[in-house]
Amino acid sequence: MSNTYIKFRYPDSKVKKVPENIGKRLAKVVLESIVPIANPDFEKKIDDVAFWLIEFENDSYYPNREIGLDSSGKTIMIMPWERNYGYWTDNNLVIENFRTHFETINITREEFDKYWNSFMP
Repeated sequence: MSNTYIKFRYPDSKVKKVPENIGKRLAKVVLESIVPIANPDFEKKIDDVAFWLIEFENDSYYPNREIGLDSSGKTIMIMPWERNYGYWTDNNLVIENFRTHFETINITREEFDKYWNSFMP
């Protein structure tokens, strides 16, 4: 059974960040030392994603693999990868949730694999 692949533009959600005070920064460091970050290698790059490509398993329609592209179309992250769980794969959304909330287009496995294989950490 083949999988399903979609691509969608990620809405520009960049919010101007207000500098944190020393107390908030300290609390954040302590919390992150206790609770691991889901995507430690990519956490700071997620805001740079302009397009997402997602592979869904046809038997469950849950995300299996995901690719983040920047605005120039360069692969800037693939997940799951090494110690990174994934942005979309680490939730309970199914393909219909994506189709409802984003303007998705179907892509081929070949296109998905081209971007996956082009990733260079």
